[in-house]
Amino acid sequence: MGESCAYSMRKLFVFFCAEGAECFSRQFFTDNFYKTFVELADDPVPAVRLEYSKALLSVVPLVETNTQL
Repeated sequence: MGESCAYSMRKLFVFFCAEGAECFSRQFFTDNFYKTFVELADDPVPAVRLEYSKALLSVVPLVETNTQL
């Protein structure tokens, strides 16, 4: 979803990451979603970047203490 050609799917992926950050373990999130999530910070579509900025409030606390990043 995060690498989809459709911006709505990328936006949905970012929303999913924000919601999932509260449910997933840190290790699971970083192994499966983190790389694609971070790449969407430079998405060419403003709506995706806006959703990304909202998602940071949920995702940053999950990964900020992870020393592997």
